[in-house]
Amino acid sequence: MDKKFVIKPWKKEKVSEVIELLKKYSTIGVIDVTNLPSKQLQVIRSNIRNEVIIKDVKKSFLIRAFEQTNNKDLIDKMQGSPVLLLTKYNAFKLNKIIEKNKSKSAIKGGQIAPFDLIIPAGETPFTPGPVIGEFGQLGVKAKIVAGKINVLNDSIVTKSGEKVSELAASMLMRLGIKPLEIGLNLIAVKEGSTIYSKADLNIDIESMLGIAYSQAKNLALNSTLIIKEFIIDFLMKAQLDALMLNGIVHPDQALKAQPVEAKAEVKKVEKVEENVSDEQAASGLADLFG
Repeated sequence: MDKKFVIKPWKKEKVSEVIELLKKYSTIGVIDVTNLPSKQLQVIRSNIRNEVIIKDVKKSFLIRAFEQTNNKDLIDKMQGSPVLLLTKYNAFKLNKIIEKNKSKSAIKGGQIAPFDLIIPAGETPFTPGPVIGEFGQLGVKAKIVAGKINVLNDSIVTKSGEKVSELAASMLMRLGIKPLEIGLNLIAVKEGSTIYSKADLNIDIESMLGIAYSQAKNLALNSTLIIKEFIIDFLMKAQLDALMLNGIVHPDQALKAQPVEAKAEVKKVEKVEENVSDEQAASGLADLFG
């Protein structure tokens, strides 16, 4: 048999090991560690070992394992130096863990600026000396104030996408400006049959849940779908409707309030019309619910 078709036993074992892990975990992630120093990778591995497994194997082994576990759709997602992530958490939780374990780092000369690198206006820790000349070389306007060098305006020393000069990198480092984030570069996550990109996962979950909650409440109140979690809101809306039915509040005024803001509107009405009786409110409730 041609040697190129022979798979050595130890290679089969490595692939089998990855396959078993892929079968065990519900969420699979692929990261690129091309620009991640080995030391930082080890630190992150240690920090998240109870939540996420980082499996570093040869790309060819990873491809074979994906092919044999119905994960071929992840092969095209791999970039640079791919490494496997495995967890029982969902994709969004995995992304949150990754983001939480990123740290700031100084940029080096020769690297590409990920965004405009700015030296902000204000006092610096430098006393008068050669540094003011270095600021001048970088196009940063500065002057001496009370024995310290002050930068007069926010100044871009390297534009986004441009190579950082040694001088700019040195100045940023001395000023304590760390524009880079060191961490796992997430490429894709597969949960069940769904593949998420990094952009898909970088959303404000709490904000989205808040919007969803408000929309659900709005739907319930307007459709008179009685849900126990919204009983207080129903009663407040009913009180507002009762005030309208009794001519205490004009309909145009009530329409300005969204259902999800009923509480604030009722308080406003109660403050103006303190003489509204319980009997009037009860009458409105009876009319509303029949």
